[in-house]
Amino acid sequence: MGLINRTFDDEVLEAEAEKFLSGFSRLSASAVALTKSLLYSTDGMSWDQAMRVGVDVNTLARMTEDCKRGVAEFLAKKK
Repeated sequence: MGLINRTFDDEVLEAEAEKFLSGFSRLSASAVALTKSLLYSTDGMSWDQAMRVGVDVNTLARMTEDCKRGVAEFLAKKK
């Protein structure tokens, strides 16, 4: 069913969980919050409604400081 993508022995479970969760600390807090909001708000909507909401959330995301910083960092790497 695809519900489980990884398993660990008891001895390494805590260390592996911490390693996995540490990846989330590097994510943009605003991006995570907006994504969660989008997922919750579109539940039960039609495809067209959800797409319109997604466009609005994408617009909001692009106005955040995290997004602006990420774009600037990306462009700086391209030079």
